[in-house]
Amino acid sequence: MPMPLSATVRTRLRTLAGELVKFAVVGGFCFVLDTGLAYVFRFRLGSHNLGPTTSKGLSTIIATGVSYLGNRLWSFSHRVDDDASHAKDLTVYAAINGVGLII
Repeated sequence: MPMPLSATVRTRLRTLAGELVKFAVVGGFCFVLDTGLAYVFRFRLGSHNLGPTTSKGLSTIIATGVSYLGNRLWSFSHRVDDDASHAKDLTVYAAINGVGLII
């Protein structure tokens, strides 16, 4: 017979499940934003259409910024203690996403 979960473990699992759902919502929104912006930059700017690489690069950078803000301010807002770590968090996030963009 399995042991019942303690109240602390149940609370922690509920918190993690909520974070996961919020993280997925932010990620899904940013995927749609990235795809939509790339399309607009490439095909809907009239005579000022951008090239495919430029369009995708710009849309990725914008969606990455929105993702950072969405996750920091909504998904994981309860984990942010102060704004002192904001610069460090942003630097690490930008560096990791920059490497992904280059790849």
